[in-house]
Amino acid sequence: MLLCTLFGFAWDEDSIETFFPLQEGRSWEYESEKIVDGKVVAKMKINDTVMRKTEIGGEKVIPIRSEETRSSGRKVTKIYYFDTDSEGVYLLGKQVLGKEKEPTIWGNQLYRIKRPIKPGFSWGIEGKDGLIESIDETVKVLAGVFHKCIKVVYHNFHSILWYAPEIGKVKAIYHYPNNNMSTVQLVSYKK
Repeated sequence: MLLCTLFGFAWDEDSIETFFPLQEGRSWEYESEKIVDGKVVAKMKINDTVMRKTEIGGEKVIPIRSEETRSSGRKVTKIYYFDTDSEGVYLLGKQVLGKEKEPTIWGNQLYRIKRPIKPGFSWGIEGKDGLIESIDETVKVLAGVFHKCIKVVYHNFHSILWYAPEIGKVKAIYHYPNNNMSTVQLVSYKK
C-alpha cells in the first residue's frame, strides 16, 4: 500500500519485501558489463534464484544461488545468505561453490534495504551503509521500464542499486578504484 505524506510518497512499513522478494523459486537474469576507462572490457550473465530456506549455525536463512557466466565462458556459482527482521532485509554471508567448503558468515548484518522506505533515510555508521535517495525513480533496462523504483546508495560499497516494486533489483552500478566500474541490468525475471 502506498502512503501519501506532505513530503511525497512513502511505502507501507510492511512492504519491505516488495522491493526485495525472497519467495522460494523467484529468479532473475542479469547482464553485467565491466567498464575500464569508459570502455566495456568484459561481459557476464548472472542468474539468481531464491532457494528453500535452510539453517546455518542454528539460524534460518534464505539462500540465493547466483550463477555467473563470464564472457570467457568461465562459470562461478555463489550462494548468498539473506534473512529479514523487523528492520529490513540483510545479507549474512556467502559461499563460492567449488572453492569454499562452508559458507562464510559475517558477524554483522549488512542491510540491503531497511525501514522506513522513505527518501533521506540512512543506516549504518554515519549513514554510510545505505541511503534511500529516492522512491519514485523510473528505470529502463533490457527487461523493460519500471516505475516507482527505490534508489539506494551504499557509500561503503561504492554502489547504487535500483529496486522495482514486486520485482526486486533491476539495475546496479558499482564503482571501483582507478575510474573502473561495473553495471548490472535486469534481462528477465520469474515470479
